[in-house]
This record gives sequence, C-alpha cells and structure tokens, in this order.
Amino acid sequence: MSINGKLRFLALLGLLAMFSWQSIATELRGRVDGTHPYAPYPFPFGGARVDLYQSSPQGPLHIRYAYTGGDGMYYFSGINPGVYTLRVNGILNFPLVVRPQPYQDIPPILLR
Repeated sequence: MSINGKLRFLALLGLLAMFSWQSIATELRGRVDGTHPYAPYPFPFGGARVDLYQSSPQGPLHIRYAYTGGDGMYYFSGINPGVYTLRVNGILNFPLVVRPQPYQDIPPILLR
C-alpha cells in the first residue's frame, strides 16, 4: 500500500471513530431530593438548578444545565462518555463517570 493509500485509510478510520463516538452519547437521568426538619422522609426537590461540568486539563468546563421538575427529576441528553461533576444550586459537587451506553441513571442527590 502506498503512502497516499495509507493516509486515506487512516483518515477513513478517524472519521469512523468520530461518528461512532457520537453514536454512543448517553442520556442521563437523575433526581434531587430535599429534607426538612419536620418531614420524616426525603421529598422531591423541584426547581433546583443542576449544572454539568466536564473535567479537562484546563479545569472544569461548563457543559449545560437543567432545572428539576416538580418530581425532582432532571435530564441531560447527548452526553459523551467521560468524567464529569454535577453541581446543584451552585454549591454542591458530585463526581460522575458517564459510560458509553444509551442511558444512565444517576443516584439521587440529597440536599439537606
């Protein structure tokens, strides 16, 4: 195979890898619960802002945000696999590893 043929082959492999990476983007789903001194059990925390940050050598990069619904649920779609941090209401940080799968449920986050 000539040098030109090898370069074309490598370029094709690169394009295939790029498109296959896009096809493994993950749909994330999570819930934020709250507590209250007079409530015996945690309850869905509606209206909380959940920010998603991706870890990078330059520091955390803000990817997007969502607000929880009345049921405490939030959703992020099209998230690539990697290491992230969730920040709820600007103060709490929760580490998150997104895996290459179609859907991923995030364990509930409890606000006190």
